[in-house]
Amino acid sequence: CHQRFHDVASAAGEYIWEIDPAGNFTYLSEMITPITGYTPEELLGACVFDLMPPEESRKTRAAYLKLAEERAGFRNRINRIAAKNGSEVILQTSGVPIVGQNNELLGYRGANMDITEHKRALEKIERLAHYDTLTGLPNRIKTFDLIDQALTGVTADSFSTIGIFSVDIDFFNTINESLGHDAGNCFLVQTARR
Repeated sequence: CHQRFHDVASAAGEYIWEIDPAGNFTYLSEMITPITGYTPEELLGACVFDLMPPEESRKTRAAYLKLAEERAGFRNRINRIAAKNGSEVILQTSGVPIVGQNNELLGYRGANMDITEHKRALEKIERLAHYDTLTGLPNRIKTFDLIDQALTGVTADSFSTIGIFSVDIDFFNTINESLGHDAGNCFLVQTARR
């Protein structure tokens, strides 16, 4: 049964973990190594929250303490940790409490799946949908969204004002036609930067 569980978790690209009530690792499966670069032995006894960026560590620790108090499980939480080489790994985490006979919390056990590439692809799609790939400036959709957000904060009795600044480049087609599209693109990039 244990081997079957191990095989399924490995095939899914997940590593299995257990932590004590303080968040210190008491067990890690070998699948952690290809995902983070750490061996299980390197992390046994280490606190899971120490692998996270400071702000994420603070928020995740607070959420964990609330879950632990309620003896509640969790599914598909997103966490970011630092791999051994310093790169960021994005994990999808699920876990259940380990509760003793007297309802005392003994820790948690669960599984983490590496979703770094998936999240990066989604972030890239989001960026492409809202920003011009050449200049990096907000595109028309994002611009209208930003205007709507700004207008939401303005009421008839408030002292807030909004200004919209629009730039038109005279004779831009002449640049493209006489110097080529690469020169026109460089011109647009420099204009956007300024």
